[in-house]
Amino acid sequence: MCPDCHTPDPAWTEVTGDGGVVSWTVLHPPVLPVWSEQLPFVVLLVELDEGVRMIGQLVDDDGKLLRTDGTAEGIDFGTRVELRWRQDESGQTLPAWSPVG
Repeated sequence: MCPDCHTPDPAWTEVTGDGGVVSWTVLHPPVLPVWSEQLPFVVLLVELDEGVRMIGQLVDDDGKLLRTDGTAEGIDFGTRVELRWRQDESGQTLPAWSPVG
């Protein structure tokens, strides 16, 4: 059910996946052991140009997870990001973002 209009039958809509950073956090130890070799990394809250908010990791242009706190990449409120696809440790393909430019 749509949380805004309460329709019981929402429709899929294609989006670009590009947007701006609304918020972010940097993961540092301690975390689950599966991630310990990948720290630090950034988790972004991105508002897509179409108005939807999604969460994903900060990656390079090839979709590889960046070991960073986001400073060198210029992550800040409103930073423009582009959708990338990242395959995680379990083989799942997930949305992720890299800075534009």
